[in-house]
Amino acid sequence: MNTELNRIHFLLEAEAELCLARETKDNIEAAQDLPPYITNYIGSKQKLVDWIWVHTPDGVRSVFDAFSGSAVVGYMYKTKGLRVIANDRLRYGYHIARAIIENNSVTISEDELKDLLKANPKAGDFVQETFRGKFFQSGVHQSIDNIRSNINALQGYKKDIALFALAKSCISGSGSYGHFASSSKGNGKQRADTPSEFTDRFQKNITRINSLIFDNGKENKAFNKDIASALADVEVLPEVKVDLAYFDPPYATEFSTTNYDTSYHFIEGLMTYWKGLEIDESSRVKKFLTDHKTVTQANSEEFFDGFLGKAKGIKHWIISYRDHAYPNEAKMKKLIEKNGKQSRM
Repeated sequence: MNTELNRIHFLLEAEAELCLARETKDNIEAAQDLPPYITNYIGSKQKLVDWIWVHTPDGVRSVFDAFSGSAVVGYMYKTKGLRVIANDRLRYGYHIARAIIENNSVTISEDELKDLLKANPKAGDFVQETFRGKFFQSGVHQSIDNIRSNINALQGYKKDIALFALAKSCISGSGSYGHFASSSKGNGKQRADTPSEFTDRFQKNITRINSLIFDNGKENKAFNKDIASALADVEVLPEVKVDLAYFDPPYATEFSTTNYDTSYHFIEGLMTYWKGLEIDESSRVKKFLTDHKTVTQANSEEFFDGFLGKAKGIKHWIISYRDHAYPNEAKMKKLIEKNGKQSRM
């Protein structure tokens, strides 16, 4: 009973603070008329960005979004005029961050969009051959191969925008569960789009992403590093100079774990067109082989202690977490204290 009352009290308090957040005009002028950034990425904090902003300490002028994912939190901080450094281990997250956080002005033109949709006789057939009958309706595989081949003609932020739009189009198809962890053949999870509907959504995604791009007057940056790995080739976290680190890491709960390599294997492979990746032929969904370790109950304390220990030089931390997760609340508090910070939940 006490637990339920605490939950109700928290929800009422949260709603009051979020109402306050919505009433304040914190966005910089350059971001006032931007459309909302809508994402359907697993674990996205899209509904919590106002809450996160309310609880950002006064005086913070720079942020490191360490597990940026959809970059929705980093993008929120960009609209507030802060200098943002975003990082994600997956290349998809990296291209998102380059497209809408690091990039301040570059967009894809109408002519360039038309070129992306042109039939390319030199396009590969990897998606058609490897994923035949999986995830998409007949004909969509060929469209993906074609667009992905045409994207290679772009460079810099234009290529990031196009890759972001193509992956987002693959994720958000009609009838989709938003991931690729399950085989789509015969179980109702196959995206229902026709090829023309798919290309139409791709065009709309390009337009939408173009409209999100703006200059907040800061030198923002995106990285593609595994900050939690002891084997990282470049240690970004100890070197980054910011006022606040925002951590939204993958976590294990009493119910399940989220393996982003499995959930997003298709779009992650698409980012490089599976260059250097080996398909696991025993996998029904044709995921690629990887030695990356999923966060589990057994390794969760080591995982958190690893990246928190590297962030000791950053004054403020915000950690997004959830109940029924490992480490539990008491152990999390001890880990945070061990690494030099006092915390409140």
